[in-house]
Amino acid sequence: MAHQPASTHTSDAERTAFDDERVAASPDADDPAPDRSEALIELLANARRRYLWQYIRREDREIPLQEASKAVAARELDKPPSAVTYDERKSVYTSLLQFHCPKMADAGLIEFDRRAARVSPCEGSNPVVELEPDRRRVGATVLGAVGLSTFVTVGAWRLGLPVFGALTLEALAIALGIAVAVACSLYYSVLRSTPAVEFDEVLRRLR
Repeated sequence: MAHQPASTHTSDAERTAFDDERVAASPDADDPAPDRSEALIELLANARRRYLWQYIRREDREIPLQEASKAVAARELDKPPSAVTYDERKSVYTSLLQFHCPKMADAGLIEFDRRAARVSPCEGSNPVVELEPDRRRVGATVLGAVGLSTFVTVGAWRLGLPVFGALTLEALAIALGIAVAVACSLYYSVLRSTPAVEFDEVLRRLR
């Protein structure tokens, strides 16, 4: 079916969002290439692209973009596909055709035939990505654990509770020093780890 030029259906807000993403996706030539894991996560952090990718993977077949746009619109609007209006579907269709599908195809997540307006899954479209630990969150967790354990241990020692009350001041200091050393070791161990996670699991965390 012939489609009207997408520009007539694209709102100013949508065009601004598209332009912003194009600028963000085109780094300076002097900048290093972005890490693929981070690039894929950033790509599918966009809800519309994420819904499209999940629908394509679930159907596991070549899909007319008209059908896919209706499914994505239904997901965004939280209504059954049969309740999606022409204008609602067309708005999604336009953005998918003009911007999102080419971007996803360039990243190797889907196959996109622009002339036929059809999309399909491509081999290896569920890559394994490496997630870098959040240094600030890990550090805050470790500091909180060390602070709490120190408070409890010193409190038990001052109250003369069993085991703790029998410790000398030097023994208490050594015990606390060991606890801090273990916590620091765990902290650096977590930071050095880069767990491999399937992309489907990454998307579940983005919801």
